[in-house]
Amino acid sequence: MKKVYVSLALASAMAVGANAVEVNPFGHLGAFYHQGFGGLDITNDKGKTVQAAYGNVSARVGIDLGLGKNVSIGLGGWGAYPFYDISQNDSITKRAFPNYADVSDAYFKYDGGRLSFVLGRFDIGQFFLGIDGKNYTGVDWIYGNVQGGALNVDGGAISLWAYWRNSQLGAGQAYNRMGYELSSFDTYQHQKDKKGELVSGGVDIKFGEMFKVSPFVSYLTDDNGYVAGTHDVLNAGAKAQLDLSSGSVQSKTTLRAVYGMDNLVGDGKSTNGMTFWIDEELRFNEWLKLGAGYISNGKNSHLLNFGDRARFYGYRGGMSGAGVGRFLGYGDTWYVFGGVESKRLALDVLYSGGDYEEISAVGSIVLWQGSDKMYFKVGAGYVGTGKVATNDTTLGNLVGNAFNGKWQHSALAFAKFGF
Repeated sequence: MKKVYVSLALASAMAVGANAVEVNPFGHLGAFYHQGFGGLDITNDKGKTVQAAYGNVSARVGIDLGLGKNVSIGLGGWGAYPFYDISQNDSITKRAFPNYADVSDAYFKYDGGRLSFVLGRFDIGQFFLGIDGKNYTGVDWIYGNVQGGALNVDGGAISLWAYWRNSQLGAGQAYNRMGYELSSFDTYQHQKDKKGELVSGGVDIKFGEMFKVSPFVSYLTDDNGYVAGTHDVLNAGAKAQLDLSSGSVQSKTTLRAVYGMDNLVGDGKSTNGMTFWIDEELRFNEWLKLGAGYISNGKNSHLLNFGDRARFYGYRGGMSGAGVGRFLGYGDTWYVFGGVESKRLALDVLYSGGDYEEISAVGSIVLWQGSDKMYFKVGAGYVGTGKVATNDTTLGNLVGNAFNGKWQHSALAFAKFGF
């Protein structure tokens, strides 16, 4: 690791001497609070049954150095600290914050337009989706800061992408769920934990600007932690997206289909199944959204899900926070949603039924917008989770009462200064 830092420092010094360096700081300072008020029973230090509650602060500080036209390096750290926990022996925060800080970013990146790649510790969502998150990509089941490498070859009508991940930062990052990057934290999983290596590759095929298809394949060498024994998991599938517009109305229809196979190494036993997911979103004047979706997640679908595009705010991590795993909500689940997405205001409202039940309403408002990327926003919301049908025992230990149909009700609030 010292060699990496020395190389970064040497490259930086050379760039500064050549007057070619572009400095771009990034990060945030924030706070998050979660308060249960029904169905989240827990014992406090006085032995009384109370509703689960915790609060924490979170900070990320990093810098991206542009070394000329196409090359950049980055270095940053991320940490969080729980300042309040109502549970006995701080059991909530021990689960949500098993560790407090880590080097979140340490990367070398090349972006030549058609060809781009990155190595080290980096935000894989930002690499593939762009800084504003608007780029199209078939990378659909992973998000947040990872340790590994990623490649994108933009051929216009046909693009190729691939990534390798041997660890992921436990920072609760989620694609479209507000505030969850502040709600939990854990360090990268290291080799001593015997976590598997995840590799994936795919093709993005564009038929004009309206229709896109992205077949892909993913492979995890060891699904450690879910089922006893060494399990490798294979996924193969495709994502198709249809974009239509007429005046001020825009429609985005997304269909995903994934085959998953789990293999117990040594005895040849394997199980397999399919996941199907359709999502329809309508935009009016770009800022008002309405839509619906349906997920069919088979009993043995074995989805390699480390940061999906789902709209659910509930059950992940058992409290407020996005967990990582293989499940979108086992069984058949339908949902309807609406909301607002503008420069100043954001609102997500969702209702789902079937094998996973949720009612949620979470919003945020930007109170101050500075120059460049600086801003300050606050947010709050309600998350209610009912039935959660799943065959994942690890998830079962987290969601607790949801398995017997008892609803869990909670409120969350957060504040974030970003740059």
